[in-house]
Amino acid sequence: MQLSGTRAEHGALGVGHWFRQRDISIGKRLAACFVAIIVLMIVADGLAVWQFRRMESSTERLRKADQTLQAVVRVHIDIGSFRDSVSVMANSQETHEFAKDTASLREKFLDDVERARRMVIASPELDENSTTSSALETLRTALPAQLNTVNELANAGDWTAVRLRLAHQIQDLRELSLSQVEKLDEQLAQAQGATLETTRQARSNLFIVVPIAALLTLLAAVVLGWYLTRSITVPLSELASGASALARGDFQHEVNVGGNDELAVVGRAFNHAARQLQELYEELREQASLLSLTHDSIFVRDMNAVIRYWNRGAEVLYGWSAEQAVGEVTHELLKTVFPVPLEQIEAELLRSGRWEGELSQSKKDGTQVVTATRWSLKRDEGGAPVAILVTSNDITERKRAEESLRESETRFRTFVDHAGDALFVYDFEQQTVVDVNREACDSLGYTREEIIGKTPLAFHPDSYQQEIEVVAERAAAGETAFDTHWHRRKDGTVFPVEVHTSRVLYGGRQFLLMVARDISDRLRAEEAVRQSEKQLREVIETIPAIAWTSSSDGSIEFVNKRWQEYTGMSPQESASFGWERAFHPKDLDRYVARRRTSLGSADSLEDEVRIRSGKNGEYRWFLSRAVPLRDEQGNIVRWCGTATDIHDRKQAEERLQVENVVLREEIDKASMFEEVVGASPALQTVLSAVSKVAPTDSTVLLTGQTGTGKELIARAIHRKSERSGRAFIGVNCAAIPQSLIASELFGHEKGAFTGALQRHLGKFELAEGGTIFLDEIGELPTETQVALLRVLQEREIQRVGGTQPIRVNVRILAATNRDLQKAIAAGTFREDLFYRLNVFPIHIPPLRERREDIPMLVEYFIDRFARKAGKNIRSIDKQSLELLESYSWPGNIRELQNVVERSVVLCDTDTLRIDHSWLSLGNSQLDSSTGSLAGKIQAQEKEFIEKALTETEGKVSGPLGAAAKLGISPSALEYKIRLLKINKHQFKRYLREN
Repeated sequence: MQLSGTRAEHGALGVGHWFRQRDISIGKRLAACFVAIIVLMIVADGLAVWQFRRMESSTERLRKADQTLQAVVRVHIDIGSFRDSVSVMANSQETHEFAKDTASLREKFLDDVERARRMVIASPELDENSTTSSALETLRTALPAQLNTVNELANAGDWTAVRLRLAHQIQDLRELSLSQVEKLDEQLAQAQGATLETTRQARSNLFIVVPIAALLTLLAAVVLGWYLTRSITVPLSELASGASALARGDFQHEVNVGGNDELAVVGRAFNHAARQLQELYEELREQASLLSLTHDSIFVRDMNAVIRYWNRGAEVLYGWSAEQAVGEVTHELLKTVFPVPLEQIEAELLRSGRWEGELSQSKKDGTQVVTATRWSLKRDEGGAPVAILVTSNDITERKRAEESLRESETRFRTFVDHAGDALFVYDFEQQTVVDVNREACDSLGYTREEIIGKTPLAFHPDSYQQEIEVVAERAAAGETAFDTHWHRRKDGTVFPVEVHTSRVLYGGRQFLLMVARDISDRLRAEEAVRQSEKQLREVIETIPAIAWTSSSDGSIEFVNKRWQEYTGMSPQESASFGWERAFHPKDLDRYVARRRTSLGSADSLEDEVRIRSGKNGEYRWFLSRAVPLRDEQGNIVRWCGTATDIHDRKQAEERLQVENVVLREEIDKASMFEEVVGASPALQTVLSAVSKVAPTDSTVLLTGQTGTGKELIARAIHRKSERSGRAFIGVNCAAIPQSLIASELFGHEKGAFTGALQRHLGKFELAEGGTIFLDEIGELPTETQVALLRVLQEREIQRVGGTQPIRVNVRILAATNRDLQKAIAAGTFREDLFYRLNVFPIHIPPLRERREDIPMLVEYFIDRFARKAGKNIRSIDKQSLELLESYSWPGNIRELQNVVERSVVLCDTDTLRIDHSWLSLGNSQLDSSTGSLAGKIQAQEKEFIEKALTETEGKVSGPLGAAAKLGISPSALEYKIRLLKINKHQFKRYLREN
């Protein structure tokens, strides 16, 4: 290939040839160009420095001229100041001072003249004719002489001569110095003009010299660089064209680079390499013609991994055509995954000349293939490696098959080892075990190695030899044999197994597959089930109840012996729906309807029915229960039921119900106020009010003195109300600290105050649905009264520390011994709360207002405390009874109870006596008339009671008894009868006699 170009390129080529003809290397040529450019730069800089020096010299001359002028002007000024100073001193006419001052003036003047003279000598161009130097010399010699003359005249005292000499001689010297100053000034002006002209010329020269020098330097650098570049680029272009031709496969192309420089050496080496590549290419082409005939993937890559040859097999395997693959880097194109580092493969290849292995590579469509690859190294005549021949076979499917086979074998072995049954593989021809699973080893106690190679008789009892031969023959004939026998463990113990034996053909040989299952647990379980079924059937057949089962549609499947014995119906007669004939006609429809509903909803059934006895035809009550039995999916498979005889209980319940009705009426009348003892009109008024208000939910306010029994009345109201079945909660408001009363009544939340570690329910919540009794209501603090008022109005409470209101359903009974009207006036009790509580007020009279009840109360307390103390007290001393009846009882019934209890404790006989010192007689007055009145009342009571007993034939309780006629409770009447010593049995005899 020949290069073509412009005329400039031919010139550059000539310059390049000029350099190469002198055998100058590229480095030396570059150094020569750099030196030439540096010399040009130095010359240009020298011209610029020369112009700067001219400007500096002119400036220096101007500076010296200016200094010289200043020195001469100073001399001129010294002469003028000398004249003036001497004139002043002459006027003073002091000779001594005049001589002293003139001496100092002379020295100063001579110093200035000497300095000016030196400056003039240093600037010869200002004093070309030496006129200035002469003038200064004249002044240096003339002025001191004049000073000497003036000093002599002054010493002589001729001051007039002094003044005249100063006026004429010194003035001449001054004019001489002035003329020199003017002359120097004119010369200085000329020097300044010359300096300025020189400076302008130097600046103009700089403006011309510097750009020209820079331009010349740049031009020289460009020319030299262009020449040098062309001398390098032309050969490089030639080399590039050769490389392109070589890449195209044009191995005939030669590079024409003359000379002996580096590029020429490269050109000659390039031509040599091209010839070698052509020889190699021809050799490879001959081999490729053979490789194209094979179906294997074959390609050739150079030592830089660039593909140089790509056969048809490679195109088919990888999907890239030869045009696409040739010139590409192997590993980048195929994305090869090496089993070992590539450096290790290359080292092995260089060492042995070949390498074989499996590689994972990518096809053109991105799929992965596994290839069995063989690399062969090609060397040149000198032994240097030049290319690698790569042969590949696609083994992807084979690898997948091998992996699937390994996975299948592993999975199969895992499944076999984890099978719950023991597996034995028996070689029918060799009559030995060839394989077992883990369960077989575990069950027999042998290792796998100990079992393999042995005959089955090694782990069977000796008596099984004939049986195993029969089983083997059956299996060999193609039949699957099932049998149960015994296995013997390594330790000699035996256990039952169930064995399935079948024939397996593999590799033209017969094998027997024996699957053995340990049935020890199953046999034990079956035996346990049999025993359990036997026991269960015995229990079902012997239980004193009817038992049955039915299918999911309700038809009877089984009945026990109890059903057969009671109804006289056989299981066949009772099957399906034949059992309905034994049910009472009035109960059958109801029971069938409920049973049908239960079958549809799958809920358990419970009903009471009457079933006819087969012996006497009598119907008896039975409690029938049925529950569904479900399978694992929750479907009902059958119903199980029982029927229990409840006839006696049913009759007892009916009788009890009738008796309860009668007894409840008697209890309501007789024991409504069983703890409230007394028959006085005042007490009867209270009890009448209680009977009226008890069935309602009205709030009741009980008032009365301490110890009158307000809580007993409250309990009586609760028992008579509809809330009697719920709680009765009593709260003494005076016994609870004011800081805790709200928490006790309404409860508190956790953390409401210090010590509130958990939620606490108040009395109102505990009394939900029942009755709460607030005793001593007058002692409530004001803030608690507000909360109680809200309960009465809204029926809501709020716990201490709570945020949500709580609805309550509680009846409120309140009691107090205080005058609440006075408390309202004093501001300690809320008026609105009082009106809310005072819905139904009941006043409990004190004991002194119901003295007629004292004997009954005393008798009641004696009986109560004597029974508790284990004593037999038959009566009370008459004087003691009169003493108790005459006492005012400021402590009311509670005081009476305490006095009687003390007397019972101290009593040692069967007659109770009261010590009068126990009573506060100072606060009571004994009234004889009262005692006589009490006797009259007792006599009248006795008469009434005897009359009532006569009419009822001595019967006390019941709706027709004497207590009902008198309007008191039976217990109160019994107490009166004992107190008045009435024999109630005599009235029955009296009626019979008359």
